[in-house]
Amino acid sequence: MLSKLDELKIHACELSPDIISLTETCLSEHVDDGKVTMPGYQLFRKAREGRQGGGVATYVKNGLTLLDKTDKLACTSEAIWLSIKVPGASNLDVLKLYRPPRRDPVVEASLLEELEKIASRSDILIVGDFNAPHIDWGAACAHSSDLIFNSCLLSMTLKLFLTQHVTFPTRMRDGQQSSCLDLILTKSQDSIDEVSAR
Repeated sequence: MLSKLDELKIHACELSPDIISLTETCLSEHVDDGKVTMPGYQLFRKAREGRQGGGVATYVKNGLTLLDKTDKLACTSEAIWLSIKVPGASNLDVLKLYRPPRRDPVVEASLLEELEKIASRSDILIVGDFNAPHIDWGAACAHSSDLIFNSCLLSMTLKLFLTQHVTFPTRMRDGQQSSCLDLILTKSQDSIDEVSAR
């Protein structure tokens, strides 16, 4: 993230978004917040505990009223949960997470259980890298029977009537099939105008 911070600041200045969410920041706990702050934004971040890589960060425009609920999350260290006050409407719960690729069934079951609780709220925005490459979101099916997380995540989104807004591959590697790892989940199809990659 440090190597892309100047580019991020330019995009923030041009687009002036209310919320900026980043995955795989690769910032350790030893990197001071002052090195990654942006003018006009509050920073919330979680580093991966105990090893390099991973991590998440969310910038929220100054002036927005919010409540940081991250400490209420039980199952993941690489997540941020914010409840943002929306004038004239109910609060918007924003959950940012990074799920490393792994096969620990206990951790994955706990994550899915927590996601289901949060996703049952009325106004929710869940964004992040779920590392669930075997889901075909357009066809609403999971292609690999040995990867339980993929099928359980898909089942949960269908059960809760969540819309997944990313319609293009977000990971392309030579020799591998491209896949959509980065997801944006909401309760309403109309809550996101456009999704694009830069």
